[in-house]
Amino acid sequence: MTNSNLQTSTSAHADAVAQREQQRRQALLAGDVATLRDMCEDALFYRHASCKLDDKRSFLESLERTVYHSIDVTSQKVIVSGNTAIVSLVEKIVVRLKGTQADRVSHVLAIDVWSCGEDGSWRLLARQANYDPTFPR
Repeated sequence: MTNSNLQTSTSAHADAVAQREQQRRQALLAGDVATLRDMCEDALFYRHASCKLDDKRSFLESLERTVYHSIDVTSQKVIVSGNTAIVSLVEKIVVRLKGTQADRVSHVLAIDVWSCGEDGSWRLLARQANYDPTFPR
């Protein structure tokens, strides 16, 4: 395989992962638990900016209590190595816990890790989010 083929392949994989990130955000905004269930690896490791840690089951259950109003991405970089992709994100997320009247606005720096299965589909394996220190909380 020549270097140009490798770059094309990596670029195509990076584009596919970027599209999965967009689908993830759309599913969160729509409250589409079924799509998110399908997008996430069973071994999901999901660390929120609040330091709360979820596995796949508890992450999906938390969506029953949370309404996502917006997810604005100001920066996204995708790096692919083999069947693993790392996405570095800067996001502004607005959510409301069901039964409350106040929106929560979070500016986060996140790393998402995606894994490509034998079927060629990319699934979210891990997320680590931190509050962006340049914004007051």
